[in-house]
Amino acid sequence: MNTGYIRITFILILLYLIMSFFEKSHTFAGSGGNDTTNSVSIDITNVKIENKAFKVGEKLTFSIDPGKKIGLMVFLDNYYFDSYCCYRTEELIEKIVKIMRVFQINNPDLIHVDFKFGRGVLSITYELVKNIYKIFKSRQNLRVYLIDESRTSKIKNLNKFKGKKVSKDEISALILAMREGIEVTHENYIKIFNQIKSKKLKLNPISKRDIESNNGALFKIEDIIEKVLSGECSLIESSQLIKNNII
Repeated sequence: MNTGYIRITFILILLYLIMSFFEKSHTFAGSGGNDTTNSVSIDITNVKIENKAFKVGEKLTFSIDPGKKIGLMVFLDNYYFDSYCCYRTEELIEKIVKIMRVFQINNPDLIHVDFKFGRGVLSITYELVKNIYKIFKSRQNLRVYLIDESRTSKIKNLNKFKGKKVSKDEISALILAMREGIEVTHENYIKIFNQIKSKKLKLNPISKRDIESNNGALFKIEDIIEKVLSGECSLIESSQLIKNNII
């Protein structure tokens, strides 16, 4: 492939990322230290994620709450990176593809990618999963999970976090990211969807205690959400808190 074409493509992708961050009041800054050319610090609502040689991490997690408006939460190495509210499937797919390209372009190792889809509206979830496998059919290090959406809309009064508007769809996607689910593959996802639709697959519903705030809990769910959004708590840590019924 022509070297000039590769350089132009790389510059265009970087410009898109920078413009996207500035539109959402994000800032880019050097990481400091003696060797600023080999590291990038991305400052997102006071969350700093350090990356060497623009490798920008080893794992991306996309958590998706399907519906008329689609909530998308993006995690980099299990820490909150960004979030969006998409109005069309095409918009969602476009954002996912661009984010993956930008983070992979200068990384010699294939990034691990996890997708977590809420299965509240099964028909929409099916189409999204089908599209993901159509686009990334031959990609390795990719996993897809179907997540129970029960009670993800119960969280209120958290539509703004440190000046950044966070829609209820994005918050629902965040809660989905903290849950475990059913892993599906390109070979079996159609079968799994049919089993869920016909209620032949045994599912463990989310209990009320798993998501709603408890007076005697160490943390309320709202506290955990804020800790995740501020970078104080990783996705793994927040999932463990829920799993242990601490909240």
